[in-house]
Amino acid sequence: MHPKLMLNLGLNVADYQINVCEGEGAPHYYWTLDLPPLEPLKNIAKRHLQTQSILQPHTEYHNTLRFKLSPGPDPPYDEQVHKLGPQKLTLQHLYVTQSGNAVCSVLQPDAVQQVNRMPNPHVSVARNNDTEWKDLSRVLTQVERDTYEKTEVTHEGWLQGRRTGCMRYTLGWVVTTHPATHMQDSIDRHMQEDSES
Repeated sequence: MHPKLMLNLGLNVADYQINVCEGEGAPHYYWTLDLPPLEPLKNIAKRHLQTQSILQPHTEYHNTLRFKLSPGPDPPYDEQVHKLGPQKLTLQHLYVTQSGNAVCSVLQPDAVQQVNRMPNPHVSVARNNDTEWKDLSRVLTQVERDTYEKTEVTHEGWLQGRRTGCMRYTLGWVVTTHPATHMQDSIDRHMQEDSES
């Protein structure tokens, strides 16, 4: 967003902790519940991740609630999300695939489920070079269907999927999140898909 436009809208960059940049066209909006920095989650995942996996910075973990495919804001939805205030999410299981993806399943409270428009609530932890961030939702669907058991390669709380070979670690962590609205340049594609057009 252009700095002059922000000033015209009465926005003070310092108040909102946002970066100002120039883009082309109206931006796409997406809404998240931002997690606190969770370096332990990254460290647990790295036990089974490939070295070439691309890690999400542990300071940027979030649970996406919606990505609006058409450019421009959605003030009523924005208000709904921000009315949530701080919310507690349960990080249920961390899955690390043999191909180098890592995704954490999330249990959302009822209030969050009311505004969530994304399938398979999750936190993206890492991806391989052939996977887009948006694909981790589908990865989660596949690995959750597997049956997990102890094997000769599992240790320290890890289980392995019979069919996929995926590694699963039970977390059960409850974290406090904060709602956030983000914008992305209209020429870029976001890491998630909206369930509505």
